[in-house]
Amino acid sequence: MLANDSLPNPYVDLKFPLFGDTIPFNHGYPLYGAISHQFPVIHDLETLSIHPITGKPEFPHLLHLTEDSSLCLRLPINQVPLIYRLAGKTLTLNQHKIRLGLPESQFITPHHHLYSRLVVIKGFDDPQPFLEAAQRQLNQRNITANLSLITRPQGEPIRRIIKVKKRTLVGYGVKISDLNEQDSISLQEQGIGGKHKMGCGVFLPCNHRRN
Repeated sequence: MLANDSLPNPYVDLKFPLFGDTIPFNHGYPLYGAISHQFPVIHDLETLSIHPITGKPEFPHLLHLTEDSSLCLRLPINQVPLIYRLAGKTLTLNQHKIRLGLPESQFITPHHHLYSRLVVIKGFDDPQPFLEAAQRQLNQRNITANLSLITRPQGEPIRRIIKVKKRTLVGYGVKISDLNEQDSISLQEQGIGGKHKMGCGVFLPCNHRRN
């Protein structure tokens, strides 16, 4: 179902296969830096988000790529030609090299239940103030849904970090449930919080959830 194909520039996920061995576990900033080194235009694409790369963790520093690992970028379809040229390129994330294959694209479709592995909101490091700040962002966009923090089995919110240069930013896994179709599309296109080009605030259907 392509519920948003009537929009002028519907969003797509552009997914590049990856070839390589390992990347940094905390790879959001190095990945953004490697892409922007190849294509400085990425700095100007305010509508672009970059999904975290999935793989097999070797805590605390490495992520081993698997046959399912990919680089996925979310952007309006009219901007795809700007990014498609990444195909075949080699990116260097610190000392780790990965090569990108030919991408496939898929339109964003609505789902009632979405999650983001890591959302960061500047100035809100503790769970309850963070949750309230996230709710304000939904309210400002007139999105009506149930927002909660993703927790461990014992009920503790899952707190994660992203390192940006010498700074360490704190955030949380977020689940947003009972979305209508319009709000679901809006949330997937715009996310919440910051650092969307570094893997933060990018929402996926809950049935795709990976820890």
